[in-house]
Amino acid sequence: MRMQEIGAIASIDRIEIHKQQNAPVPSFKDTMASFLTDVNYSQKSASDAQLKLLSGEATDVHQVMIKSEEAKISFNMLMELKTKSMDGLQDLMRTKL
Repeated sequence: MRMQEIGAIASIDRIEIHKQQNAPVPSFKDTMASFLTDVNYSQKSASDAQLKLLSGEATDVHQVMIKSEEAKISFNMLMELKTKSMDGLQDLMRTKL
């Protein structure tokens, strides 16, 4: 069974591909937008799987749990990224140029 890539890892791979093709590397804004889209998709996917399980359409509890854990991990990663970004911004604001 092949596992899906986590958004941030997929973004790193995309940057390497852009470098090899001499194409412009996506900006931080584009990378973050892509990651937010991936997190949103995993949240919706987990929610849909849970609703299908509750309504009786889906019977595979394992797949529902896997999707829920993927959504949880990607959301936690997003929150850590936000925290680190805010810490970096505060460090920059404290520096006197």
